[in-house]
Amino acid sequence: MFEGFEAVVREPESSGETIESRFVAIEGAEIARAECRSRVAQVTVRFTSKIVSVTRNSAGAVTEGSPDGATDISDTWTFARDVLSTDQSWKVVGTEAGA
Repeated sequence: MFEGFEAVVREPESSGETIESRFVAIEGAEIARAECRSRVAQVTVRFTSKIVSVTRNSAGAVTEGSPDGATDISDTWTFARDVLSTDQSWKVVGTEAGA
């Protein structure tokens, strides 16, 4: 998953663009699904939040978004962990934007 995130972040750099994102608030979080198969528990959470996101070209002009207004977004994240493991950390195993 890290490689996928990294590719998305680096893509604008090749054309001289920069992306500025500022997290404003989480408006809500709800469990969309939970299941346990064998030793692995998975929980899918739908987050609704507000962010400010601006894309600027190489000259610094805004090409997308607004530096002054927050946008509502919805993301779904799936977390998993081995319930028999002594490591109680949950790992992100999937994400989906706009779900």
